[in-house]
Amino acid sequence: WHDITQPLSSYLIFTSHNTYLVGEQVVGLSLAAAYSRAIAMGCRCVELDCWDGGAPSYEPILTHGKTLTSNIKARDAIATIAAAYEALPPAARTPLVLSLEMHCTPPQQVKLAELFKAALGERLLPPGDGVLRSPLELMGRILLKGRVVPTTHPAFKGSSAAAALP
Repeated sequence: WHDITQPLSSYLIFTSHNTYLVGEQVVGLSLAAAYSRAIAMGCRCVELDCWDGGAPSYEPILTHGKTLTSNIKARDAIATIAAAYEALPPAARTPLVLSLEMHCTPPQQVKLAELFKAALGERLLPPGDGVLRSPLELMGRILLKGRVVPTTHPAFKGSSAAAALP
């Protein structure tokens, strides 16, 4: 048994960088399934490099920007992450941090927020009071970490997704 009552910042977290990449960082293949593997292996912080998607869907994508790597739909990666986390035994559902490397425009950030809310539901930790919680308090929760455009930006006006963003 480990003490998990201290603030989350007191712990080392098994982290994955460029989680979606399989193989080379400049010309490699991107797979949503790489998130399942990382989470099953114990990673509790995975990275999502978020970029604006193009035609035909205009939905956000994950890719290693300005390289020759393939991309995946953010929707597919988020669904995979949700399923992988749910597949863990309850005792292994320590907090999962989704580290967002944000390159999306405000409208695409709104789409991302909607995707996170739809796929992660109650597991998604809403913006809080700034108090660092312990892993015990955060069991079963998924946290978003990253910088985004403030919700006062015109793209967020009237958006139900704005509540998901700090």
